[in-house]
Amino acid sequence: MDWWPEFATILADGDAFWRADLPRPVAHAAFAALSADPMTLAEWQLATGRYFTGAFWRWPDPVPRPDVATLTERLLRSDVSEILVIDLPSRIVAASSPDRFPSCSSLPLIHDHVPTSQSLLYGLHPCWQVVFPDKALALWSDPDTKSRARQWAAHGHNRRRVLYEDVLDWIVARRCSGDTTASRQLHRNWLMSSHPGLAGRTPREALFEELSAINRDLEYQQHAWVVRGGRPPGVPVDSEAYRASPPAHAELTIYHQLVRHLIEAYDETYGESSPGSLAPEEIQRRTTWLREERQRWWRKPLPGYDGETPEALVDCERQRIPITMSPEKMADCECPICRAMADQGPMFVIVDSSPFEEEDFAFSLLEDEKEWREMHELWEDSHS
Repeated sequence: MDWWPEFATILADGDAFWRADLPRPVAHAAFAALSADPMTLAEWQLATGRYFTGAFWRWPDPVPRPDVATLTERLLRSDVSEILVIDLPSRIVAASSPDRFPSCSSLPLIHDHVPTSQSLLYGLHPCWQVVFPDKALALWSDPDTKSRARQWAAHGHNRRRVLYEDVLDWIVARRCSGDTTASRQLHRNWLMSSHPGLAGRTPREALFEELSAINRDLEYQQHAWVVRGGRPPGVPVDSEAYRASPPAHAELTIYHQLVRHLIEAYDETYGESSPGSLAPEEIQRRTTWLREERQRWWRKPLPGYDGETPEALVDCERQRIPITMSPEKMADCECPICRAMADQGPMFVIVDSSPFEEEDFAFSLLEDEKEWREMHELWEDSHS
């Protein structure tokens, strides 16, 4: 790729960095790999595989020298014309031409080191900043900036803890306090009530806060699957991108089913309310039982998902791997379109509604209540 202008490129993760002169298409792929939210050089390198097929690009070996500001200043004093500095801990990209690196765009698939006519899509999380080098240096002078990626991860860990652990304590506490609210209303109360662990936001707000970003990445991964003719790389299960992952559409609708099941399972086992006060040991025993029930439900096949369990489906989304339906399952369908598509590769499972969508806005996959009401009125008119 000698005819492409080169970018003096640095990539750093706080512990190490590498420096190389990259042709523009490769520099663009290096930048687009940030859509996988890597926090280490190893995670970033795996993510670059989204945009390469055939012979893989050989990246430089990392060098233990984390001061990205000093490295950037040295580049600015050199005679290079194009600069690209990617700092993973701060989620800041310093570029001499920021307009060449839009946060959401397309780039060519690179096969055997040569850009092809096939385009791939990418979109970075909104927390990434692409700025001129002098602006980046000013931002890096703030100690808090250097930990923005860790702050994002901590926020994601906390969100998952509230959604999957605190909900157990909340259900048991409500029932043990004599709350006899029907399961649907109790489910709604959990979603729509502010929670101290979410800085006063509601669990529903937490479910939606990064939904568009994660759904977009999964959609672009579907597109990449088709273009590449095979599954693109996901994110490692030991990465923060996986552990702190925001819920995507499938997990969102599965979560609604889980919470409703937990409330109904508790009521069936212990009743809707408990007479008098219970000893702390009994409350803890019931919470433990509910946690075990969550795990039992999590590992049972979920109807309508090709025999997959909630655990497997959510795991796919957290790895940024599109959920597919097997060709055999599609061929068994009576729909002629599904049968025809069974011979054309995997069919992606698109989740566009919640099983409780018509009950209340709280259970909808729409973030805006006005939009939900308009759709609800159309649904009621069509069924009247």
